[in-house]
Amino acid sequence: MLGTNPDVMSFGEIFSESNPRSYYSFLQQRVADEPGAVVPSRATDNFMRYMEHCKHQALQTNSSCELLLLGVKYDQAHLVCDPWWKLGQLPKLFFLMRDVPWKVIDIHRRNAARLCISNRIAVATRVYHLNPRTSERPQMAKIRVDPAELGRDIEATQWAYEVVTRHFAGRPEYKRVYYEEMFDSSGEFSRPFIAEISAFLQVRDVFDARPKLKKVLVEDIFNYIENEDEVRQMIERQTAPD
Repeated sequence: MLGTNPDVMSFGEIFSESNPRSYYSFLQQRVADEPGAVVPSRATDNFMRYMEHCKHQALQTNSSCELLLLGVKYDQAHLVCDPWWKLGQLPKLFFLMRDVPWKVIDIHRRNAARLCISNRIAVATRVYHLNPRTSERPQMAKIRVDPAELGRDIEATQWAYEVVTRHFAGRPEYKRVYYEEMFDSSGEFSRPFIAEISAFLQVRDVFDARPKLKKVLVEDIFNYIENEDEVRQMIERQTAPD
């Protein structure tokens, strides 16, 4: 949705190896030109050069571009490394985001269990999204979920949400949003949500509200799990009040 605004240039998920505009496409060329750039102590400089590269590319494509949009998943943030970094500390990229500062839209799920289960189903089936133009849905085989492993995944997700929120606390450049509240009853991005994001990014409210992808799992997510009772019991134990 963000990339549909003519004032915004989206570079997609910048740590996706299949993305031709990714950080790694840039880094491969940089290391080919200067092999010494591969060492960890050059990582931050490499990434900042990538940012300048993106800016140049965006203005070449659209001279009126006002905003670069870079997608980063939590699980990819560590890919900008530092030669010395404390165990348990947020990855260096979060410090760059905060200290430069860049504007950050941080998307959380209120239901971390649903997020973790749907991720497992997507990995197992290799079906991540559907084209909204097609009404056909793939046949989804049920998968078996290890309850203990899922429990650790849910705890790690909740911990990540908490620590990232604290990291950016009080920063006007940071905005947390909840995935479940982004859409209206028709499945489009809601107008109040779009207006809120437009004001935060300080760009015109000319976004296309129609999603370019649609969710695969539209039913009760437990319908896709073989050991449904086991998984439900684990989640109930984990979410029960002390």
